[in-house]
Amino acid sequence: MFNFDQAKKTRIDIEAKIVSLTTDLQACRAERQAIFGGPAARADVKAMLSKWIDAKAAAFPGALRGRLASFIQTPSTLLNERLVRQEIALPDVDTVLCAALGDQLKVALAKAVDEIVEWPVGPPGLPLAQRGAAVDKVDEKIAALDAERNDLIERARDAGLMLDV
Repeated sequence: MFNFDQAKKTRIDIEAKIVSLTTDLQACRAERQAIFGGPAARADVKAMLSKWIDAKAAAFPGALRGRLASFIQTPSTLLNERLVRQEIALPDVDTVLCAALGDQLKVALAKAVDEIVEWPVGPPGLPLAQRGAAVDKVDEKIAALDAERNDLIERARDAGLMLDV
């Protein structure tokens, strides 16, 4: 005689395992999203500001050269006061400040970032340099769980089990 109770228990166990794997998959996908969507680490914000200051400062000589080119090539234009007022203009203020006061700006901006108390609630995000590796690790977990879940469903269906998941 067939043991239908055992068959039913097996089906229920398989369904429970599939539900468990699905729950784990959802948790991993949420973790993956949290890695990318988590707030920036303060160190990353400070590094970005420092790079921005360096880039602006590096652009200053070329920008100034472009503004002064006509006066350098034709010094007599310096005698025309109206032309000087119209033509000579320093590059944008942030470029000038970054070139002249770059190190002081870096210190001041880093201090300002440290003093921001309204930083997003929750655990600080991973530093950007670590996010790729963390996502790769979670992606491996997702792939393994997904493969296990799909294999279990396929094997159950091949065995003729009707699943309620």
